[in-house]
Order: sequence, then structure tokens, then C-alpha cells
Amino acid sequence: MKHILFITSTNLASNPRCRKEVELAIENGYQVSVIAFQMSNWTWEKELQIRESLPAVTFYYIPAGRSSYRLWLESVFFEKACVWLNRIGIKTTQTLGIGVNRRAVLIQKLLKSKNLQPDIAIAHNPGAFWPAIYLANKKIPIGIDVEDYHPGEVGDQVLSDMHKLLLQKALPAATYVSFASGPIMDETVSLLKSSNGVTHFVINNLFKKRDFPSPAEQVNDGPLRIVWFSQNIDAGRGLEQILPILDRFTDRISVTLIGNAGTAFCEQFVAPRKHIKLVNSMSQAELNSCMSNYDIGLAIEPGKDRNNTLALSNKICTYFQAGMYIIATETIAQASFIESFPEHGTLIDLKMENLEPTLVRLLAGVVPLRNARLSRWEAAQGQSWEHENQKLRLAWSKMA
Repeated sequence: MKHILFITSTNLASNPRCRKEVELAIENGYQVSVIAFQMSNWTWEKELQIRESLPAVTFYYIPAGRSSYRLWLESVFFEKACVWLNRIGIKTTQTLGIGVNRRAVLIQKLLKSKNLQPDIAIAHNPGAFWPAIYLANKKIPIGIDVEDYHPGEVGDQVLSDMHKLLLQKALPAATYVSFASGPIMDETVSLLKSSNGVTHFVINNLFKKRDFPSPAEQVNDGPLRIVWFSQNIDAGRGLEQILPILDRFTDRISVTLIGNAGTAFCEQFVAPRKHIKLVNSMSQAELNSCMSNYDIGLAIEPGKDRNNTLALSNKICTYFQAGMYIIATETIAQASFIESFPEHGTLIDLKMENLEPTLVRLLAGVVPLRNARLSRWEAAQGQSWEHENQKLRLAWSKMA
């Protein structure tokens, strides 16, 4: 039985792409191990549930934050030292790997102490890239998943350049590299001087078909039901711009926000709006299933940085598979998606200026909007995790 080791600098609760790959590996008969982090936040309770549901997996958890003060202090020291070394021109794989994410040094330490020798290693998140290169140098084939365009997430030019250099070193060492969207793949591959024969492909953030019940029995009366979700309900996600516009339609719409409520943000923007319902964060499966309760999904990305314009969020994929109608801001990735599936949604500008006329139009046609839910759901059946994961299965079979 071939052994796949998955490495993430977060955990499976906050990294659904990694979790889906772990489950896929088990389903296809691989022995599976996971290196992840024990995080002292909302994810840990969900992580324990996931771990319990995966008894065949061997987990190696590393304490995150200050729960182990010694490890935290060690990782902070190495991170700051490596950032300083990069600033003075010492740009090795090690200084880049630790400099972009302090957890890389803790992962590397665990790999050496456990002397892990998998047949395949899959790295998720930049903190896992340098440890993956270490395994590749030991002749272990590696795969890398690029979920975000990480050079475009940071404002500091030195750190952005470090991310670019790390990608230039890590990606050619892999057997394959998967990307979370076509625009992220194009932007990232353009950084490489040579792909070194590495296979590149997109794995969209789609889920299993069974997660989305048929909307044939949905409710077809009452206000237009609008939903938005994220891990956190907080500032910087476009809600500040969109909520005042939705206020103009309170007699004809209902609004639900799902996620972990940021206290200060919700006190300022949500509490005064009695027409908004808050729902606590839930598992991805629960979230997917409850989407049948809503008509419209908001994929509101403010285009705050380069990554935000290139990434295709879990939101838009969830709404799509549920057969919901999508209102999406016109980022590069979302525009490409809606142009590919025009019956499934519409685009608004990043300033939200055409949101009001869009809602007026949809409210005027709410009956046909709801009647088309089943046909949208049926059309989305051909786009699912079952379809996407074939690319991974093929890549793994060639590596093992």
C-alpha cells in the first residue's frame, strides 16, 4: 500500500482542499498521514470531529501559537532572522521558506525527528513548501497545491518578492502543481523561468454532488432570501459596502450572514440592522446542505489585493453547485466563472454601484428566478469534486 503524506501549515478544518484530498487518498486505497497544526481557535473543535471521522489517518499535530511557548519563540526567532537575511541578499531555499512562514521550521523539525519516508508528499500552503523541497531532495516525489497567489497577499515588497522566489524554487521540484483557479495558475506559472516538465492543472473548489440536495421542493414564496458566508464575519470583505445598499430593500428581502462574528464589526454594522440574521460557522457539509434555504448567494470580493482578484472562492462554488443564483463582484476569477456559466449569475462592479439596479431586476423576476433553480442545479451536476479529483488520481498514479 503506497503512503501519501499531506503537509499543511494550518489544519484540515481551515483547509478544505487538503481535507478533500486526504479523503480521496483513503478512498483510493492509499495509506495516509497528515502533518497539521493544533490551533487555539474556532477550528480546533471542528478539527477533532474531522480527525474522529478519519480513523485510518495518522495525524502529526504541531502546537501553533504560544500554546508551546518554546516552539513559538523558536519559530519567531528563525522567521525574523530569515527575513533579515533575505533583506541583505541571502536568499536560499531555507531562508525563503522560513521567512514567508515561521511554521516551516517546525514542520521541518518534525519531519526529521519522525524520519518520515512516504512514497508521495503533498504540500499545501507556503509554510509546507520548503519541507516539501527537503523531501524532494531525498527522491520522494512531491505535489504542491497553490490555493492563493501568495505574492499578491502581502503589502511589503520584500515579502512579496520572497514569496515569488520561493515559488520559483519549489514548483520546479514538484511532479505536479495544482492551482485553485485558472488566473492563479497563469500568474504563478508566468514567474517561472522554466517549468522543468512539471504538470500544471486547475482543481476548482468544488464539492461532492451528494452534498447538495435537489431544490425541487424549495419554498417559492416569501422575501428574496440572500446569503453570504465566510470563516469570519468581519471587516475587509465587502460587507461594509453592501449592507447599506441592502437596507433599501428590507421589506422584500431577508439577509443571512454565516460565520464567526467579529465583535467590533458586528456591533457597528450588524446589530443596528434587525433584518439581518447571524448564523454561527458550521462544517462545510452542513453549509452545503443548508444552501437550499436561500435564493441568492453573494460572492462579494472587494479586490483588495492581487490575490483577491485572482482567487475563486469556496462561496461561488458552493452557490453554483446548490443551483442558487450568484451575485458576484467583477474580479478576474469570478468574471471568468460567470462568463462560463452565464445562466447561474450576474456580475456587479467592485464599487457595488450596480448592485441596486441588479436587485431591482431580480425582485421583478423573482418567480422565474426561483423556477430556474432546479435547471441550474441539474446543469451543475457535471461540475463537482468527482469530476475535479480525476486529475489528482491520475497524477498520484503516475507518482506511486
